[in-house]
Amino acid sequence: MSCDYYRRHVFVCENRRDERECCANHDSPAKVKFLRALMKEKGMHGKGGVRINRAGCMDRCAQGPVLVVYPDAAWYRYENDDDLREIAERHLVGGEVVGRLLLDGGGDDETSRAAVDNEINLSGLSCPLPVLRVKKALSEMAAGGRLRAFATDPGSAEDIPAFLRQAGHTLESVDKNNGGFLFTIVKR
Repeated sequence: MSCDYYRRHVFVCENRRDERECCANHDSPAKVKFLRALMKEKGMHGKGGVRINRAGCMDRCAQGPVLVVYPDAAWYRYENDDDLREIAERHLVGGEVVGRLLLDGGGDDETSRAAVDNEINLSGLSCPLPVLRVKKALSEMAAGGRLRAFATDPGSAEDIPAFLRQAGHTLESVDKNNGGFLFTIVKR
């Protein structure tokens, strides 16, 4: 998918709710300004680059503060300016999804942020490359190590679990949100 006017479009939730936790409680209006400033520093703000927009409720209040990057449909939770800087540099500039900050589709935040030994981004790769890259990453890890891999190829939903079963590795979880599949794998 491509954007005709912007390379990427970021929506940062600024919604305020009195009755429950919300993104505005985390100073999200200032975060919009911070992200815009980062993109301007990198010469990527505006037409042909990145557009940063304020957004109303995105219905992920319990996981907030949140933002989403399109056309990648990558939903992020951030804690501080360092997280935002990482999203800006790795994803908005470099095109690499930041797996450790992706929302986990509704579970508790500790599960989505559990420690991993390695993360790989397989976005845009087609069969057989996602499986081959997972195999290579696992070969470089110690037994018991945890790998998180993000793939956008629809075939990865079946191919990666099939490879893991055959090789004897454990598929700990698969998140089918964020425009792809986020696999958490434990090496045997």
